[in-house]
Amino acid sequence: MSARLEHLDAEEVRELRRLFLAQSGELLEQMQETLVALERDGLDGEGVRLVKRALHTVKGDATSMGFEAVGLLCHRLEDVLAIAAAEPTRAAAALETLFAGADGLAAMLAALAAGEEPQPPAAAEERCEAFLMAERAPAARMAPLSPEERLEAAAATGRGLGLFFVEAAVHP
Repeated sequence: MSARLEHLDAEEVRELRRLFLAQSGELLEQMQETLVALERDGLDGEGVRLVKRALHTVKGDATSMGFEAVGLLCHRLEDVLAIAAAEPTRAAAALETLFAGADGLAAMLAALAAGEEPQPPAAAEERCEAFLMAERAPAARMAPLSPEERLEAAAATGRGLGLFFVEAAVHP
C-alpha cells in the first residue's frame, strides 16, 4: 500500500482501488477508441488532447494509489504522444507504440483487478524504449533502464524529485 494511503482503513483502500479500476478502465477504453480514430483520420489536436488527458489522469491516480509501474508506463506514453504531436512524420510509429502501451495498461489493470501486483509489460516497455531512443541523438543514447530502475525512477518522480540522465565522454 502506498504511504499516502496508510491513514485509511482496509475498506476505504478497497473502495479507492475499485474506483481507480473503474475510472481507469473507462479512460483506457476512451483512449483506445481515440487512438483508432487518430490512426484512421490522422493526428488532430482534439484527439491528442483526449489521449493526453486520459494518460495524465491514470498516471496521477495510479501514482497516488502506489501503482508506480502503471504511472511510469503512462508517463512514457505521454512522452511518445508529445513526440508524435510535434513530429507528424513519426505519427505511425508513435501510434503503434501507443496501441502496445494501451494493451500493456489493460494487462496491468487486469492484474490489479485480480488482486495481483502489476508487472511492467515487456512488449510495451520495449516499444516505448525503442521509440524514445530513436528520438535521442546518437551521442546521447544510454542503456535501457531495467524494470527495477524504471520503478525507482517512477517512485522518485512521484515524490517530486527530478530525474536526470547524464553522459560524459572523455576525448584525449
